[in-house]
Amino acid sequence: LKIYDEINQHTPSVKWQREMATCHSNLGTTFRMMGKHKESLVELKAAQILYINLFNYVKDSLLITNAAITTFEAANTEAETDKTAALKRYDEALLLFGNAKIPAVAECWTKRGDVLLSLQKTADALKSYQNGLTILLEKQADLLENPTLNDAPASLELLDAYAKKAAVLPLLRPDSLGLAVSYDAFKKCDTLISRLMTTYDADNSKYILAEKAAPIYEQAIALAVRFHRNLKTEKASQFANDALNFCEKTRAIVLLDNLKDRRAKHFGDIPPTLLATERDLKSDIAFAQKELYDAPDSLKDSRQNALFQAKQAFATFQKDLEKQFPKYFQLKYQAFVPLSISTLQSRLEDNMAAVEFFIADADLKILNTDAAQPNSENPFKTMPSNLYVFTFSKNNFQISEQQLPPQYLIDFQQFRRSL
Repeated sequence: LKIYDEINQHTPSVKWQREMATCHSNLGTTFRMMGKHKESLVELKAAQILYINLFNYVKDSLLITNAAITTFEAANTEAETDKTAALKRYDEALLLFGNAKIPAVAECWTKRGDVLLSLQKTADALKSYQNGLTILLEKQADLLENPTLNDAPASLELLDAYAKKAAVLPLLRPDSLGLAVSYDAFKKCDTLISRLMTTYDADNSKYILAEKAAPIYEQAIALAVRFHRNLKTEKASQFANDALNFCEKTRAIVLLDNLKDRRAKHFGDIPPTLLATERDLKSDIAFAQKELYDAPDSLKDSRQNALFQAKQAFATFQKDLEKQFPKYFQLKYQAFVPLSISTLQSRLEDNMAAVEFFIADADLKILNTDAAQPNSENPFKTMPSNLYVFTFSKNNFQISEQQLPPQYLIDFQQFRRSL
């Protein structure tokens, strides 16, 4: 920042002022991560002012978007210390975003909803989450409607907005309709997670997705089990199937992908040289991404082309692999097939039974749907550490819950971390 400032003083330029604004913005974000909220706000406000002044000079729409993003970051900082100020800042950011239909706008609506919820304005929070959905799906919908996904690009921002709506809606509408819409929102979260799983290549990205997905599936399981028990119709079995599938998917995101890859390589008869080529091409993409990230403006275009060529090379390699070794490609890229309890039962003999279990973490926070008033002083409650047990034989099936002793869960979490 000091270097850019000195250069700009000698030879004033829009380019240097852009870089200064970026430095201020990055400093503000870093200060917030360090817990230095005052310093963070100073830097983010400086970035916002620079971006707006530059926009008034050159009329580049990207500058006003950057100003909105820095305002959004400032709101995130204030949300940790001053909720009311943060709310005003989120509204300011949304005004700067204007009609933009980008993930950052949806994230801003969702974060705004989080602040409203903490201020016990549950109905307003729900509307904010709904706005986050409609921004990305470009479809208006009533609060008791879930916009269809169709071919909408999957993103963590869209997933977050849907998950928040699914969790909050039962607080305002604990009736059968509200719960049904909430459950449908969880199902759409499941669809988004499946789409994201196929688009994320790197393992660390899949771990991030797994962390996001775990609490969503835990709440979805709890609601599916509730429906399964309360309904006396044929639909009850479908909710049981959903609960079991949600249970499986909590561990499928990273584990299943790696198992499929190993199985495909083992049974797909792939020569070691081609496997080495696959690794090299993936390394080329990772290197090109890093080069683009670190590139100065003068080299951005050439680095972008290099990344595009690396991705194209990998895509061509995949197509050739599919033609030469169809068994490998099928094993590695086949979609997740939902489990059916009846199918599993059909594979059991008369004297056999199967048990599947799932442990919900102790620190999971869910909406307190038992609260007498929607604007309860504590809209969240800690979900008990439950053990869900799915037991089925050839002709019988049941789901049972058991609350776990605190020490058991501590031991279990330590064991899981060691794995």
